[in-house]
Amino acid sequence: MAALGILRRVADENRMFFIKNCIRFDTPRLRSEQYPDSVNVESDIPYIESENVVTPSFDESLCSSLRVLDIYTPENSKAGEIFLLIHGGAFVYGCKELDKCFGMHLAKKSGITVANINYRLLPGTDLQGVLNDVFAAVTFLSKKGFSKFHTIGDSAGGYLCLITALLLNSKEMRNECGLSDFPEEVSCLSTSPICGDHLESPRKFAGIFSPLSVTAFTRRWNSFLMKSMENSNRT
Repeated sequence: MAALGILRRVADENRMFFIKNCIRFDTPRLRSEQYPDSVNVESDIPYIESENVVTPSFDESLCSSLRVLDIYTPENSKAGEIFLLIHGGAFVYGCKELDKCFGMHLAKKSGITVANINYRLLPGTDLQGVLNDVFAAVTFLSKKGFSKFHTIGDSAGGYLCLITALLLNSKEMRNECGLSDFPEEVSCLSTSPICGDHLESPRKFAGIFSPLSVTAFTRRWNSFLMKSMENSNRT
């Protein structure tokens, strides 16, 4: 038990060190960003009815577990179609504000509305709780008339956007993960997980212009699993 306590203390110290470094890097970047025009912004919309929205300090807002989202709507946006933008931060740090500028440019360039979401962070919840939050946001958006999703995110958000894409297209997988079904029929048309060292061509934009076919990915993944099982049976 003593060893477990030491590990938890070390993990907590590492988490706080990581958050401190992220805030030091992100603060000047956010204060220098320039948002595009011709994009309508709706901010801090609760996607959980019971969520109590408060205004945190600047540093606290960079590590927010408030379950709210922003909606960026470009001129002549495509009806029923939306990007689900999920921020990164190793599941312990981050907020939608980190990707606000990117999300607004994505909306303007693609002509598709963008929902930029917050979700609860660890250690305040676990991965199941994070997925519950993401799908609560999806349910909220589906009730607003969105049924065709594109998922996009970086780092931990990239991991979540890929899982979300697969789950959006499989009711069976959602049931296995304990996720409630949606009141409307929804699907995911593309997903774009972005890592820290990911480089986009200047002629392309992440997500809609270089989508990873979710169906093709699922097919390749299932093929990989089958081959792995066959190799395991041979040994």
